[in-house]
Amino acid sequence: MKARVNVLNGRSLKKFLFSMSVLLFFTSNYLAGQIKFDPANLDKSEKTIKSLINAKIDDLKKQNVKKIIISGCKGDFVLSRETAPDAFVNPDMTHYEIEKNTRSEFSKMLDQIYCVKITTRLLDSVISLFNHAGIEVVPVETWQQHKVYQEMLKLMIEADVDENKRYSVLFKTTTATRTLSVPAIDYRLEPEKLIKMMQYEKLRTQDKGKMLEDYGAQAFCNIAFSIDGLMGKPNLTGLTLFFETGMKKYDMGTKDKDGNKVYMYSITSNPILNIKGAMEYNTKTLSESKRIDAKKYDQAILEMQSYILSLFQDKLISALNDQ
Repeated sequence: MKARVNVLNGRSLKKFLFSMSVLLFFTSNYLAGQIKFDPANLDKSEKTIKSLINAKIDDLKKQNVKKIIISGCKGDFVLSRETAPDAFVNPDMTHYEIEKNTRSEFSKMLDQIYCVKITTRLLDSVISLFNHAGIEVVPVETWQQHKVYQEMLKLMIEADVDENKRYSVLFKTTTATRTLSVPAIDYRLEPEKLIKMMQYEKLRTQDKGKMLEDYGAQAFCNIAFSIDGLMGKPNLTGLTLFFETGMKKYDMGTKDKDGNKVYMYSITSNPILNIKGAMEYNTKTLSESKRIDAKKYDQAILEMQSYILSLFQDKLISALNDQ
């Protein structure tokens, strides 16, 4: 009996290699997500956690950044994961309104007020970090009065309409993941409707630089993070400080209705801080009654975020002082 041998032709080989590369990519990300953060043994955690941090500070030095505007701060909180057999059949299953009477105990704890509080606390920590490093942060109540931002604000999600909340669902095979997105207090979420998104993007890329010029700043900073923790403990699955720097000004050769020259601005986007994987908290936050201990859960989030920011702050101060 002869053994059957399958020979890969050129096209099949390419498909095989591509499939393997995809598998390796997702496997590496999965393994990265298994990195544990042990608050009781920081020395053991430090080497592993440092490998997660991707800090590109050279651009801040190159652009001589001394003053910034934190123009956005958003947190994403995973509320639940459920099987959804018809996920790819029903095209209307793109957003969910999660009713209070169907929420799990976990979802009830992660309500809008709680999530805004967590997001705002991170914003305050980042402001403190930059001030400590010698980088001034323009107060939110100052730059939000700018006419360019006021135009952008008209396109953003209105607080009095939907309470600054956005529920979304991501389908992966037969799993539906519900996520709550919230901004820090005094901030708004970016628009979702296509037309508004296009108008918003035009303002962001062409006119937003005017704000830097008027306030003597050199960069915008956007903060984004994500929390995923359905097994009684939170995991930090994302934390990014996204910078827009290198503002350039172009004379358009025209004048506005008041006779002033019209300029266009351009800026370059770079993630100055980004964690490449996920941090899994190594201590359960369930109480003896098997209920989630909100105080422990909150403390776990604080410890992970604070640890990442402290490592980044050390890198930032060291780089800025190394002239």
